[in-house]
Amino acid sequence: ITKFQKDVQSAADENQIYEISSEWLKRITPFKFISFFTLNQEMNFELSYIEPKKLREKVEREFQAQLQAGILAWVLNSEKTVPVTPELDEFKGGNQLLMRPLETQEGVIGLFIAQKESVAEDLQQLELMLLNVSLVSTTLALENTSLTHQLKEANFELESKVEARTKKLQE
Repeated sequence: ITKFQKDVQSAADENQIYEISSEWLKRITPFKFISFFTLNQEMNFELSYIEPKKLREKVEREFQAQLQAGILAWVLNSEKTVPVTPELDEFKGGNQLLMRPLETQEGVIGLFIAQKESVAEDLQQLELMLLNVSLVSTTLALENTSLTHQLKEANFELESKVEARTKKLQE
C-alpha cells in the first residue's frame, strides 16, 4: 500500500490519480466496474472516471436512480464504504454496489461507486479496510492536486498584477 500511496500522490493530474487508484483497487478484489464522480463548481456530481468505459451510460443512469431514491444522501452522510442495492436491472442479480464519499476536511469532493465482479463473495474485512484506506489516499491526492492548481492560478494572477504595477511605475 505504501507504493500505491506514493504513486497516487505523485500523479500528474486527476485522471492519472483515478487510473492509479483503479488499478490498485482491482488488485484488492475484482470489480465489474469502478467509477469516480466529482463534485463540480455548480455542486453537481459528474462522472469523471469509469472502468470499463462501455458502462458509462449505465453507471450514470444508476447514479441518477440512486439520487432519486434518496440513497445518495444517506451514503454522503456516512464516512465509510457502504453496500447499496442497485436500482437498475442492469446491476441487479449481482453484488451490491459499494459507495463511499470522497471527503476532505472541507467537505465532500466526490463519490466512489463500484460493483464487485463475483456474485458469490462478500467483501472480506481486510479487503474493506484496504479499500477504505486506498480511497482516503485517493481523496487526499485529489485534494492536493486541486490545491496545487489553485496555488498556481493565484501565483499567476499575482505575477500578472506585479508585472502590471511595475510597468505602471516605470511610466
